[in-house]
Amino acid sequence: MNEQTRTQIREINANANLTNQEKAREIQKLMTPNTPKSTNIPIEPCSHYDPKFKKCHKFKFECCDRIDDCVRCHKTNSPTCYNKPTDSLRVVEIECKECHTGQPPSNQCIKCTVKFNQSYCLKCYIWTNNEIYHCEDCGFCRIKEAQYPNPFHCQPCGACFNTPVGHTCIKYRFCEQICYFCHEYLHNSQKKCVVMKCEHLAHLECSMQSFQSGNYRCPLCRKSIQNMDAYWEQIDESIEEQPMPLFDICAGGRFETPYGEIVVIQKNGDDMVEGQFVNWKLGKIYIHRDQLSNPLVKIQCLDCEQKSHTDFHWNGLKCWECGGYNTVKE
Repeated sequence: MNEQTRTQIREINANANLTNQEKAREIQKLMTPNTPKSTNIPIEPCSHYDPKFKKCHKFKFECCDRIDDCVRCHKTNSPTCYNKPTDSLRVVEIECKECHTGQPPSNQCIKCTVKFNQSYCLKCYIWTNNEIYHCEDCGFCRIKEAQYPNPFHCQPCGACFNTPVGHTCIKYRFCEQICYFCHEYLHNSQKKCVVMKCEHLAHLECSMQSFQSGNYRCPLCRKSIQNMDAYWEQIDESIEEQPMPLFDICAGGRFETPYGEIVVIQKNGDDMVEGQFVNWKLGKIYIHRDQLSNPLVKIQCLDCEQKSHTDFHWNGLKCWECGGYNTVKE
């Protein structure tokens, strides 16, 4: 940056007649002198919308006079014009792909009368072949699915849903959340979102990729993100088919017996064990080692949040409160 540019920036900042937004625009124009000013200059087509359906391009934006192929391209190429999700961007001119005529935004060319796309929103400056509707509460357009003709905006959740039938409000507002897998802001995300079993929010695609890779826990709370009953049954069958080998008995060990849980005091010979009941107010018990089950370990279940003791097995530690295996050893 040369001294002349620095002087011009200082003059802009010192101008009391300009707002902070106007100062930012003037400085951006000063720092980007090569920004396209005419729709005659070719630009790289965007990948956000299908070019087979979108018949207009070269959007000229009021904020900085830059020309981009769509609003999403402009947000990427000129992030200073879009500091907050609530900022609006105004398109002042577009160009028809058929006759190359510059004109104010609309959905039909003023010269050749071609229709630019199936759906169009003047507030969001979107031309798309999907059926869309503009939600004033969200502040932007959403895609309307054919099987759900009457979507609605839930004020407590802060988001639009396909149908009010069966809808239950969650304890987190969509407009304040991110996907805990990829950390993208969910409110204006282009991907489908889902409320997981733990009631945290995520992209449907991200949650499915995590589940298919073998990770069934929420990154935030570590609870199961889906119903795991079928998987827990598979682990039950696997444990039944693979019994634990003989185990060592030592003082202080906890074991389950037909009469209740005991703590080993000492071994009496090779086969007999002297122990103390854990939950019964009884004296000592002498029991044959064949009546002892696998050693018990203390666990905490991440799904039901209960602490308990369970049989040790290398395939998993079962929570006897909810029947799941989403547990950790304490």
